[in-house]
Amino acid sequence: MALVAVVLAAATTAKAQELEPRAFANAPVGLNFLILGYGYSRGDVSLDTSAPIEDGKVTVHSAVLAYARSLDAWGRTAKLDLVLPYAWLSGSAKIAGKPVEREVSGLGDPQIRLSYLFYGAPALTLEEFADYKPDLILGAGVAVTVPLGQSKGRMTADTYVAALASFSDKLLRPVGVNVDIYPAKGVAVTVPLGQYDSDKLVNIGTNRWSFKPEIGISKTFGPVTLELAPSATFYTDNENFFGGRRLQRDPLYAVQGHLIYHTRFGLWTALDATYYGGGRTTINGVEGEPLQGLRVGGTLAIPINRYNSIKLAASTGAYTRVGGNFTTAVIAWQFRWGGGL
Repeated sequence: MALVAVVLAAATTAKAQELEPRAFANAPVGLNFLILGYGYSRGDVSLDTSAPIEDGKVTVHSAVLAYARSLDAWGRTAKLDLVLPYAWLSGSAKIAGKPVEREVSGLGDPQIRLSYLFYGAPALTLEEFADYKPDLILGAGVAVTVPLGQSKGRMTADTYVAALASFSDKLLRPVGVNVDIYPAKGVAVTVPLGQYDSDKLVNIGTNRWSFKPEIGISKTFGPVTLELAPSATFYTDNENFFGGRRLQRDPLYAVQGHLIYHTRFGLWTALDATYYGGGRTTINGVEGEPLQGLRVGGTLAIPINRYNSIKLAASTGAYTRVGGNFTTAVIAWQFRWGGGL
């Protein structure tokens, strides 16, 4: 059961460690965005000191291709996102003093996201948007992950070791663990339709539902914007976990905050932080440790011209009681067109 603890602690922590500034930013209707990104994550997993796990480490290289479009929905701004990830992961640990390793790579599950800004973000053309002054914005959304991912790899030991990075679900599904991370603000619902084998610890699907309601608030003061997004993720039971065990998970609570500074040249930068707690797992009546941690980071977006921009981001764990503690760096290129550009 020690290895089970590694998987569950890392997976649940990854869900709580999202850092996504400008989730509630308005945009002109009709704009299209094409995004190509690369991410690098490296870190470890912290467990209860009674667990016979030492030196758990993981490295993830990932690529993401995404498309987004700004829409007019009942006079308010909405956005559709389509995401296709691919990742390469290598991990190692000592379990009861025995070293184990794993390497895996593959295509992740595509994601579809629809978000809606229902207050403070009217649907505007590019010409109208030039006179728009953001103030208080409230938003909501829903994300669906299509269970089409695949993975392949080679084992160098007779025991699985699994640890996950914290950047997003886009990077992690290819390792074979569905951690149900969704970038949308509002309510995220996970449908248990993925591949699942109860005889295996590592699966694409999770054989249970999860529900993530989230409230998002964005307030602008001149060139500065403050964002706050508290959330809670609720889980149904998995009655057939790893050989017929019953897996239960307590709600996972998190709050995400961003301090964003905009310039008149289109460049913006952000200080990011998220605090999370809860998510205790119980397997056949045996309780695990609840998670608790704080993650901090920064983001920089640099416009190249009217159509192209580059985004840089980095984050790390400031405090971790139980779960994954990762340092992540991301670079992404964005091309936009349409909407009168």
